[in-house]
Amino acid sequence: MNQSSNSPITKAIKELAVTSLIQNFETIGDVTLVTAGRNQFRSLWVRDFCFCVPALLKLGYRKIVKDQLELIINHIHPVQKYAPRTLDSFPTKLRILLNVFKTAMRLPKTWLSPPLTWRLKPEYLGEHCTPAFDSNILLALAILTYVEESKDKEFLNKHSTVLEDLMSFYQAFFENHLIYQPAFSDWQDSVQRRGFSSYINLLFWVALKKFYHVTGSNFVSKDFFHSMHHHIIQTFLNSDQLLKTAAHLNHISIDSTLLALNHDFFDPVFDPYRIWQSLVHSPLFQDGFPYRTTYPNYPKKEIAWTVRLIGLSHYHDELCWSWLIALTYKIAQKFSDSNVTRRIEQICFPVFLDEKNIGEIYTFKNDTIHPWKNGYLESERPFSWGAALWVEAIP
Repeated sequence: MNQSSNSPITKAIKELAVTSLIQNFETIGDVTLVTAGRNQFRSLWVRDFCFCVPALLKLGYRKIVKDQLELIINHIHPVQKYAPRTLDSFPTKLRILLNVFKTAMRLPKTWLSPPLTWRLKPEYLGEHCTPAFDSNILLALAILTYVEESKDKEFLNKHSTVLEDLMSFYQAFFENHLIYQPAFSDWQDSVQRRGFSSYINLLFWVALKKFYHVTGSNFVSKDFFHSMHHHIIQTFLNSDQLLKTAAHLNHISIDSTLLALNHDFFDPVFDPYRIWQSLVHSPLFQDGFPYRTTYPNYPKKEIAWTVRLIGLSHYHDELCWSWLIALTYKIAQKFSDSNVTRRIEQICFPVFLDEKNIGEIYTFKNDTIHPWKNGYLESERPFSWGAALWVEAIP
């Protein structure tokens, strides 16, 4: 049975999502910050935090959002003008390796789990020597979302130059009204995706739209804004009216189409409901459940050796991400698709309640989900990004 937002189980899931998010709050002195997770991701991952901002504001944590935005802004690279991937007082890569060791040796997760201190250092480049290429857009969106909700014009005025720098960073990467990205640099950073991706270009278009809505001014000309929309459609929309993950691949990823539907990208050129139906009947779904991220699996040559080494080759294709399941649930409600909401409730809610948290990634098998794990690593839990999207998804 489809649960209403007032049903006991839906209320329990909402409370669980809130608790999962709060469990990743770290207090340093009189400042509270949000880490991405409690174990291998117990760092201030910028991308994850930015995706959490709407939920944090919805829950009334305005000061936390403002403090963490200020912290990230203060650590934007002084020359290159890109946001850090993460901030941590313990080496981020060592924190991840430490958790690999603990999992392999079956040690308690609480053993040697260094908390954050004020000796925070930014990490700008990942293991492939590339920045988190989407973080500038996401940070700009987070700033604009905070200003829109808080009406904090003083904050906007103080950081107006920062906001413009964050957006201007991409000018050097534009080719024919689309952004060309480095390899292993967006949220699907286990995959090369070098070139034109629908995710990055869609996000930038959303940021341009939000920039005008919040500031009342255009960052680019209206002609450029409309031309970018046209080029995204022409480059990525396939014959099934779904967004391909990259211009050079025929793969489809659930992230881009969901984000496009969430931000009314297709209106009024295409019928959003028809696109939603196309998505639900695509190979990304099984009987109304979004059971994978990308279809088909990425070619081996596209996948980073680092994730292959620890048995996570299918990190961004076969596995289910909690934030994408939550976003699917939200969009299903937008289109009054009770079949999809019911399937998600039937499959996910019992697992979330049994695990007592919202985790990062899950495997789908025998009509249920299981927190991903192997002999070296386990799905992060609680996972802030996933928890935050569930806070948003449940009314």
